[in-house]
Amino acid sequence: MSKQIWLSGLALLAALVMVVFPVSALSTGPMNAAQIEATLFGKTFSGEYPSGTAWRETFEATGRSIYEEGGRTDVGTMTFEGSAICFKYNDPERTGGCFIVWRRGLNCFDFYSTNNASSRLDRDRGERWDARGWEEGVAKDCTAALIS
Repeated sequence: MSKQIWLSGLALLAALVMVVFPVSALSTGPMNAAQIEATLFGKTFSGEYPSGTAWRETFEATGRSIYEEGGRTDVGTMTFEGSAICFKYNDPERTGGCFIVWRRGLNCFDFYSTNNASSRLDRDRGERWDARGWEEGVAKDCTAALIS
């Protein structure tokens, strides 16, 4: 078989893989600190908790956070402990904490508290998350199959 035919066949196979397994399906899994900072910082996210309560948070590039929920706005800071992003808010009644972030698609992120007892299988399936979010102004691709 000629090299040109072989390369054409390889390109066709790659195109078929992208149809069957779109980029969003290939880019999932836990994120490290550098990926979280590059992907989330400088943007505003909307999201929900498993209870259905909505939240909104701006992840400023400076490490400052502006969190909104239930008509209240709190300012906080973001730091990292290893690959976990940690939030601390000025309001002592607002619970922060540290979270492992799993990318579920191009614009879908699950947050698992470092205190969450979910298993790796739960996380692989997109279950038992503590919060889910997506960048505002960009089509979210969180699917019903991933909602716990």
